[in-house]
Amino acid sequence: MTDKTIEIEAETLEEAREQVKSQIPEGLHLLSEQVISDGKPQTVKVLGNTLEAALANAQGKIPNNADVIDKKETAPEQRVIRVTVEAFDEQIAKSNAEWEALQQNKAMTVQNVKLVVVGQKGFLGIGKKPNQYEVELLEPQPAIVEVTYKTKAKISATIGEKKAEVVKLAVMAYQERDGSLKLKGEDAKGRSFELADVSQPALLFVPSETLPYLQRNQKLWNRVKNPEVATNKPSPRQEPQAGGLLAALLLGPMMDSLKAENLLPGDFQITVVDTYADATMKIKGLGLFG
Repeated sequence: MTDKTIEIEAETLEEAREQVKSQIPEGLHLLSEQVISDGKPQTVKVLGNTLEAALANAQGKIPNNADVIDKKETAPEQRVIRVTVEAFDEQIAKSNAEWEALQQNKAMTVQNVKLVVVGQKGFLGIGKKPNQYEVELLEPQPAIVEVTYKTKAKISATIGEKKAEVVKLAVMAYQERDGSLKLKGEDAKGRSFELADVSQPALLFVPSETLPYLQRNQKLWNRVKNPEVATNKPSPRQEPQAGGLLAALLLGPMMDSLKAENLLPGDFQITVVDTYADATMKIKGLGLFG
């Protein structure tokens, strides 16, 4: 049977994956999965000289099939900024304030100039002091449109007779800007995948310092089919004898790879290693053999 690719849409990724599973005939397997859309809300924020221009820019960034969840509009306005400048007359005070605005790369216009402290004329130029003026500047603020929208989750899945290929990944933890912690894996070609999105059976090389984060993620840990290895400490690193470097690097990982052939799509088998460098070295070594 020729491999078949189907595209499924649903409200969430989980629902889409369940629909894919329900459409896999007996005896066939999920060979690969590509997430086209994760179905999570997205937000675009655009600026414009006018509210109409900002709205048009925002609409151009939103997919046609998206549902708008929320929209915030801020009309353009002018902000009043007051500065104090020294000058011997009002016109010079106005020019000095405009010059300071230009130095800050701000497009401002003078609205009002007010004398607040009278200077001193001095005698024959000695002791002469400038006046102090309060200058009101108008700084234009752009219109702002912020739109939150959601599209349906969409995945492309390939179904066929062959077993899904076991992927080998070096695992690391990283922190998102919002403070949340994510786990991702990198294959021998340097491609990165979030573990939550990996649908193939996977052999994971997990550094010992990253293992606790994987264990805390209950959804991911439930996919691990050999959790007992988490209680075993990684073997101490030893310098290989001459001629035995390749065997030292690959013998253990190759045996693990053979065992992983029995994994089902979405299952994980883990191997605990000392460091992330060890993990990448092992998957790159296995990559030489496919």
